[in-house]
Amino acid sequence: MRRVQDIEKCRDMRLQKIVEAVVFGSLFVWSYTGILGCSDQDAGIEMLVETADVIGGHSATSTALDHTGALVLQYEDGEIYPFCTATLIGPETIVSAKHCTEIATWGYDVYFAVGPDAYLPDELVQVVSYDMAPVDDGGFVGMGQDVGVLYLDHTPESGITPVLPRPSSELSVGDRMVSLGYGVFATEYIYDGQRRIGRETVAAVEGPTFEGMFGDFESFVEWWLTGETTDADILDGIDDDDLLSELTDIYESEVLLDGDEAVTGEAAGDTQSCYGDSGSPLMKYTAGIGWQTYGVVSGGVDSVRSVCDYGTVFATFGPEVYAFLEAARNWEDPCGDLQQSGMCDGNTAVNCVTDLSAGIREPAEENCDDSGRICVVLDDGARCGIVANDDASGESTISGEELETAAEDAVRDAFFYSR
Repeated sequence: MRRVQDIEKCRDMRLQKIVEAVVFGSLFVWSYTGILGCSDQDAGIEMLVETADVIGGHSATSTALDHTGALVLQYEDGEIYPFCTATLIGPETIVSAKHCTEIATWGYDVYFAVGPDAYLPDELVQVVSYDMAPVDDGGFVGMGQDVGVLYLDHTPESGITPVLPRPSSELSVGDRMVSLGYGVFATEYIYDGQRRIGRETVAAVEGPTFEGMFGDFESFVEWWLTGETTDADILDGIDDDDLLSELTDIYESEVLLDGDEAVTGEAAGDTQSCYGDSGSPLMKYTAGIGWQTYGVVSGGVDSVRSVCDYGTVFATFGPEVYAFLEAARNWEDPCGDLQQSGMCDGNTAVNCVTDLSAGIREPAEENCDDSGRICVVLDDGARCGIVANDDASGESTISGEELETAAEDAVRDAFFYSR
């Protein structure tokens, strides 16, 4: 897990990478603290990441949109905790943000929740393996190519048509797109786990990230200092050359990854992706082809008006990522058709071993003749004889309440950009 590095003094901040982030959540909120009047205090980057929705979107209950579902944890008591959004791109493959995919390394059960309500899903399909786009450095949230895939235990039973990934080279400024997500849906940080759809207009596919969001340096400076943008000529009132130099460095150093990032959400009527929408698709529908996706929600910024504002940075599918997704779409389960309950092949117990934290998904066999016992199938798998369950199962003994607290803490360690 990556950790945000504390910065000794305010002036050192101009030399620091803005974000180093982790694993779990939706959007990174980048927060610079104490850049003004803090020469005697330690300064740091406060990163807030929690679950959230498309702000300004509309309810998306149609089963035709079930290709996009929520990523959830399920506790031992059956309670569900949504944390990100994902989209089916192959029979058993879903795509999301890399920082969402990393939750799989925790070793807890992760599921793809099908349907418009993340808390009351029509179907839960367990995630059994994952993979991440290769580049881990740079990018708006500090994770390089912020794209990951997760593989499912079986094809969803509801007959969902997968979405077709498309390369970022087909995206142009001004393109009208849509996004789907389960995140925060109001400026007051209101979350209900419902799927919503909103409009996205591509604002930038290259160049300085903050220019794509704010349009110019003066607007960026005003947002940084006040949390909003107006028609005021704020630069005329700043006589602190060091401050302007620091802000210039930040403005110029954050550049969209070539072919792998885009800014949306600046046009009138556009929605704002937010916490919980991490991994949400950037899509359009084409007659005769169907739904196509060009990227996933990576991060964004806040303002005094809203918890998520001034557009969204999508991780898009450049040549390397697109090839990665094309291969992932055709993933074949190493366990084949072997069910979770296992099977007896003659007197040999055959089970599918899954350990997300270790990246293991493979069949395992035990010949019961070697121990003079008989193969039987129990609720937790095929065994040689009836063997009592013990703590060696590898399952978590942490309570649901403790896990939820840990998950929420991890989410806050991830990624929306706040001044």
